[in-house]
Amino acid sequence: GLLYVLQQLALLQSACHIIICPGSNSSLIALLKSVKMPSHITVYIAQSSHVSVAQVLSVSTLLITKSGSISVAEALAMQVPMILDASNNVLRWERYNHYFVCENKVGFSVKKYTQLPALVERVLSDNVLFNQMKTAMFQLQKNEAPDVIKRLVYQLIKSKSF
Repeated sequence: GLLYVLQQLALLQSACHIIICPGSNSSLIALLKSVKMPSHITVYIAQSSHVSVAQVLSVSTLLITKSGSISVAEALAMQVPMILDASNNVLRWERYNHYFVCENKVGFSVKKYTQLPALVERVLSDNVLFNQMKTAMFQLQKNEAPDVIKRLVYQLIKSKSF
């Protein structure tokens, strides 16, 4: 998956810097390093022990990721538009993430890696689209656990249903 994603991103016409987070799989890292990239695209392979996801997202314009809830939540929290990988069978409990991201216009879902170059180019070059995605992320309701818990406890006490 990740190797093919990088190979597809090598087809981008626009200059960009790609940060890849492959974990600590040394054989995958070696394969990723072997991919020949055009001179207008630079790549940094961020091994999990060297950098946090928050650090990567803080310098990111766009996230291409698996559709796990933590990845999606982190991108939403950092307000980074995303492209979710739907190339293989999406796990049943992750399907909602694809729906949520697309329905709320904060990202896209791709079924084929070959869709990536055109979609990435579109997101990065269309300022109107990119700003709409950022605005949609900003407008999503963010629930803070202490506030939600306080409100729920108050409602329970008020209803005397405990």
